[in-house]
Amino acid sequence: MAHQQIQSQNFPAQASSRAGLCGQFDSDDLAACWGTNAKTRTRSAEQRAIINKLHRLCQKIGHERRYRVEMVCLALKHGLVADVTHYKLWDEGWEGLGERQWDTCFEMGDSELVIADVVERARRENFLDAVRDYCNAPGAFERWLSYADRQACLF
Repeated sequence: MAHQQIQSQNFPAQASSRAGLCGQFDSDDLAACWGTNAKTRTRSAEQRAIINKLHRLCQKIGHERRYRVEMVCLALKHGLVADVTHYKLWDEGWEGLGERQWDTCFEMGDSELVIADVVERARRENFLDAVRDYCNAPGAFERWLSYADRQACLF
């Protein structure tokens, strides 16, 4: 019964592999094991649709830059970067969507191009503040902007 209650709280049918580490559990045990409030974690249908899209992109990020750009833009635009990088989405049932996938977006030898595309899109779609918030190290935001500006000068 408790397991069904948890799944009705936005846990996909395939529970996270971490659930197995916790043994038999109810929602309070799950929250204690994962260090979250799993009982009250709910996501809107719109947010679940964005997360599902991010999850599907994980299969493609190693193949083409456009998928890496899309993943970074979606996470930034919808305020999901911390949920991805801290494995919150993985723990909620979107296995394979975590910090490793986020890092892959910048580790395929074309990070300057990915960043330039993200900044250009952020400017067009008005989520540049989210990029600024993510680039919190001194000079990082300016460096990201310079990648986009450098690419624009080539055309």
